[in-house]
Amino acid sequence: MHTVTFDADGGSPTPSPAAAAVGSNISAPSPAPEKSGFDLTGWDRVIDGVREPFDFNNTIFSNMTLYANWSEKTAVFNYSSSNTSRGTVDRSGETVGVLTGQPSGATAAALEGYRFACWTFDGAAVSTNASFIPQKDASGMYSSADYRARFEEVTYDVYYDKNNDNYSGSVPEYSTVSINRPVTVESALRLDGYVFTAWNTKEDGSGSNFTPGVTQLNFSEAEKLAGDDNKVTLYGRWIRMYNVTFDADGGSPEPSPTATTVPENSPVPEPTPAPAKTGFTFNGWKADGSDQLYNFSTAVTDDLNLKAGYTENTTTITYASSNETMGTVDRSNETIGVVTGQPSGATASPAYGYRFVNWTLNGAEVSSSAALIPEKDASSGLYAAADYIAGFAEMVYRVSYDANNADYNGSIPDGSLVTLNESVTAAPALELDDHVFTEWNTAEDGSGTGFAPDAAELNFSELSGLDDGSGVVTLYGQWIRTYNVEWNWQKISKTDYKVTATFIDKDGAVLAENVRATVTAVTDGDIAVYTATVTFNNIEYKDERSFYTGGTGTPNPVVRERAGIGLVIAIIDYLVNGTPLPEDVVFDFNEDRAIDGRDLIELEKTVSENGYIYRIVS
Repeated sequence: MHTVTFDADGGSPTPSPAAAAVGSNISAPSPAPEKSGFDLTGWDRVIDGVREPFDFNNTIFSNMTLYANWSEKTAVFNYSSSNTSRGTVDRSGETVGVLTGQPSGATAAALEGYRFACWTFDGAAVSTNASFIPQKDASGMYSSADYRARFEEVTYDVYYDKNNDNYSGSVPEYSTVSINRPVTVESALRLDGYVFTAWNTKEDGSGSNFTPGVTQLNFSEAEKLAGDDNKVTLYGRWIRMYNVTFDADGGSPEPSPTATTVPENSPVPEPTPAPAKTGFTFNGWKADGSDQLYNFSTAVTDDLNLKAGYTENTTTITYASSNETMGTVDRSNETIGVVTGQPSGATASPAYGYRFVNWTLNGAEVSSSAALIPEKDASSGLYAAADYIAGFAEMVYRVSYDANNADYNGSIPDGSLVTLNESVTAAPALELDDHVFTEWNTAEDGSGTGFAPDAAELNFSELSGLDDGSGVVTLYGQWIRTYNVEWNWQKISKTDYKVTATFIDKDGAVLAENVRATVTAVTDGDIAVYTATVTFNNIEYKDERSFYTGGTGTPNPVVRERAGIGLVIAIIDYLVNGTPLPEDVVFDFNEDRAIDGRDLIELEKTVSENGYIYRIVS
């Protein structure tokens, strides 16, 4: 037999020893011992100094002692807010040993607008400290419990002080502010000549302003303003007001409003946007009777009328030549007011050999007159900055030819161009039976300037001013009608001959008869000198020629004179020796005559009863 003893380790009652046969087992003691604040969890045996749980199903092989195994009981503490919208706790719960435990507790924190009231257990207040640690009960042990933190709403009362005994209107005695109930401050009071501007937290207005009937006084503001009694007092603020009017003086937009009131000792708000006036720059506002711009930082102490001030804008107009070699302008620029300005303009003057074309602006023609005076812009009605360019071109004369006779033979050029540096030669002569082409003339009737065909140089200076206004110079062909002149030679002496000339027109009609001349031949070696004096219609012609006998001679230069009968021009330029000449002799007198042009005189010999007849072809 073996004996098993029990050690209750402070518990009671202590179980009696138990006997067990070898190889048998025993049951756990009953009743089990108890120990205040602990629970019996089992029995242990000690083997080689190590304590191990004993299993009562094991068989007994020796004497032994079993020791009671105790576990300390625990207490559970729960912490919570009675209303989480008002406040919170920093720990929801904890478990501690009922004897040896050291609870941490919890701290309650009120949300804005609330304050902590107390901790409660089963509805009863257990602590007014926000930080709470549970205590042991009368048994000296901790007991499980649910603790709740209670919070209360904070309120502030708002009182109103009118701060003026002459006001009209009414306000309540006070209003209450809480976290969820802000207060809109009371509406403005009224007093003639004054404006109730605000409710202020200070009687002298140095505190915070609240707009009457608009601004809300919320909890956080009330909290800052309230005294220990949770009261807030707001004081009425009054300001003397002055009338201010604005006159845009034709500008736009007009200030809105055009009239306003401004508190005493306050600056006038400057209207924005500033008015604009076409053609002017806005300078600022001027008070009645003042030439100075109004300073909007000035404190107002009386009623005020302000009028817009403007300065007329100016613009600069420039004038220039497109090519200084071709022409110039008499003014380079001028600056004028865009509305009331009176531009003087500029005049373009072409250089010799050139002509004015036009004035252009941005490449477009604005005037073909040399004298330009700018005009206002059609769309804006203002003078605008502009760069006017005077254009010039080389003066070109186009020479046009008019045959002046529809029956001519030959060709007329289409026209030649003459410039300052380029000249041309007059067109060749034309041909027409019984006519001689004498020259090209600037006048149809030959009274203008004449140019020798295929010889005269047509240069710029000669043609200048002869055009028709469009640069065209028309040259008209000039013709001389050919008439038959019969020379009847009657020998008077060895060297003197009596000449009778008869002038006959193309159709055979006699124009003049019995034109007489005396010819004297003086022989000087191989040269015969002839002199003649002819009176024709009371116009005297005197000529002197020398040439080789029986050959060709060249006339001496003499002054030619011109005469005419009606439409017939009768020129007696040369007198011919009356001595019969060889039939093949031709005298070529190719020299300037009194009439403009050249003559080819061909002598044709015929026989008549009066002697020889010679035909002058001119």
